[in-house]
Amino acid sequence: IHHTIYDGLSGNVFLEEIRRALRGESLKGETLTAYDFALYEKELQGSATYAEAKTYFDGLMEGAAPATLPDSRRPDGTPAGIFKLQIPAGEIRRFCADSGVTAGSFFQAAFGETLRRLTREEKPFYLTIESGRSASPALMDAVGMFVKTLPAVAREAGDRTSKEYVISVHRQMQESYAREFYPYTELVERHGLRGEIMFIYQGGISEDDGVESVRSNAMELELDAVKFPISAEILPAGEGYVLTVEYDGMRYSRADMESFATMVKHAALGLARKAHVKEIGLVSAEEGKTLLELSAGEKLTYNQGETWLDLFQSHVKNMPGKTAVVDSKGAFTYEELERASNSIAAYLLENGVAAGDFVALKMGRVKEFLAAAIAVHKAGAAYVPIDPEYPEERIRYMLEDSEAHVVLTEETVAGAMAKFPEAAPLNRAVPEGRAYMIYTSGSTGKPKGVVIQHKAMTNLIHFIRDCWHLTEKSRIACHCTFSFDVSVEGLYPPLTVGGSVFIVPEEARRDIVEMKDFLKKHAINGGSYSTQFGQLLASGNKPLDLDYICVVGEAMTRQLNVRGRVYNGYGPTEFTVYSTYFELEKGKEYDPIPIGRPLPNTWSFICDPYGHLLPRGMAGELCLAGSQLAEGYWKKPELTAKSFVECSFLPGQKMYRTGDLARYNEEGQLEYLGRIDTQVKLRGFRIEMGEIETRAAQFAGIEYVAAAVKKEQL
Repeated sequence: IHHTIYDGLSGNVFLEEIRRALRGESLKGETLTAYDFALYEKELQGSATYAEAKTYFDGLMEGAAPATLPDSRRPDGTPAGIFKLQIPAGEIRRFCADSGVTAGSFFQAAFGETLRRLTREEKPFYLTIESGRSASPALMDAVGMFVKTLPAVAREAGDRTSKEYVISVHRQMQESYAREFYPYTELVERHGLRGEIMFIYQGGISEDDGVESVRSNAMELELDAVKFPISAEILPAGEGYVLTVEYDGMRYSRADMESFATMVKHAALGLARKAHVKEIGLVSAEEGKTLLELSAGEKLTYNQGETWLDLFQSHVKNMPGKTAVVDSKGAFTYEELERASNSIAAYLLENGVAAGDFVALKMGRVKEFLAAAIAVHKAGAAYVPIDPEYPEERIRYMLEDSEAHVVLTEETVAGAMAKFPEAAPLNRAVPEGRAYMIYTSGSTGKPKGVVIQHKAMTNLIHFIRDCWHLTEKSRIACHCTFSFDVSVEGLYPPLTVGGSVFIVPEEARRDIVEMKDFLKKHAINGGSYSTQFGQLLASGNKPLDLDYICVVGEAMTRQLNVRGRVYNGYGPTEFTVYSTYFELEKGKEYDPIPIGRPLPNTWSFICDPYGHLLPRGMAGELCLAGSQLAEGYWKKPELTAKSFVECSFLPGQKMYRTGDLARYNEEGQLEYLGRIDTQVKLRGFRIEMGEIETRAAQFAGIEYVAAAVKKEQL
């Protein structure tokens, strides 16, 4: 039966006539008075009723954005696909009876909540339908196609119970249904928003007199096209419900649509159990265990009672004459670096620096910076790197905010080394103690100080040593500015294996040709770079003669031409430089290049806005837990509590909410999809040009662009 003359309720009318005939009852016959719907709608347009409906839907759609899901990386490649899922009815029907809501409104709530968590929009809207028969009671007994399309807006549940939330959805839907006569096409024209996802609840026919219910199979055609990228329909079926998802196979995969349908099922069952909405997870307990395994890095065993300083000092004893650090003016051997740091540590103690204090290092790209940082650790304190080239206002803010007990400059360091030339060695660093504080860029307000402990730093260093294959022959270039946390990777891991650190001078940091000369002159065999600079550095026809290179800071977009290994690194300052990494296979093309697997002894989860795990393949917020978690934001307890939250599926653990959108692909590798706030705005096509410029400045990475050209050219 063609859909142009027969809708879902027509099936009810038709089948009820068959039932009456089978029971030997007289048929109702045709009593319907014909309605010209075009004329009916035209007559309504000038009425107060029509004007009120327009006002209602304008208010409903204000600030709304069309719900849409990111395309699958590997869609089915067919015009249309279909997936079906059974949902048990017992708890749902009891909930609806107790709450005084219809099953249709209940499933609207479950479907909307699922979409809201996946889209992360404040007001995502999708489409639904209503009978279109409100013009006359007689239409309820008519066979025909009367269905009207309506927008449905999913709103955040907040702290409401599931009962409160479902009732609010029920009321909203009833208000919309009462105005079903208002044309959806006018909303599209006026608001410029077209829905991409359709949800339909089809009221079923109860079993009666032994006659089995006949479903709408008469209307099921072999799918060769879809009207919407995703269409979902729920039908009552005996002791349960059947959820059917039809989808565009050129955009989505069956695996992703199976996950989506399963999430709707768990949302429905969670709502029926009357928990608070924010406590409802969208995966089963069994799937949760599998996701925990997927999200865990490998186990890496080392002495948890040591800090990186213990490893460094062992090489001071074993190879005192080996070159430890080189800058543009000279070098320190391991013994000289130890002696210099002891002198500076004595100066710090004389000036009252105690365990846990912050010491500002306002120094350029000199070897004495490393000696000063080691001295701070020896004193049991933590350092705050401050670039002398920063604007005075920013420097003043960082010094005041950090409450730095002492400010070390190149001059004060030279004075300390002269005053305490034979200072006794010491090591007051402990795993639970603070190691350093890095201030973020401040692109969204005042810079925030992120406090990192020694135990987090030590886990990172052991990872770098093992996975980057560092040895005493390692000659590592420290390219990044000391105020960027990736400098931690360039400065410290080589000193724990007896290798050498080469501090790249400022002129080479910003010039590709000079940087290549620097690498060749010093026989550098490894190092990390900001993504843009690293991609430019390794873009020539001749491979860079390096054992390894790692790029970090932005999305990597192409392969690098390097003799050795190539790594794509990802990680926020709040998780000690790196949280994931990926080694690229030579000659292989990637779309996109993954950010890879979690670091050893850490977890990388994909979560919904409430911090619950999402199924594999679904895009969500990347949340991090484990050994490298920061202590928090300095003097910002509210922000720390918001960003460093309790992990509900890892008792006793906290996790950091990155604000980044990511997902696990079929190979179990993480793919980075961008910042959540930016992605959400782009999906809704609601960015003003000024905001685009602001976002470009924030996320393109001004420093990385600057690193690719000479300072005077910039």
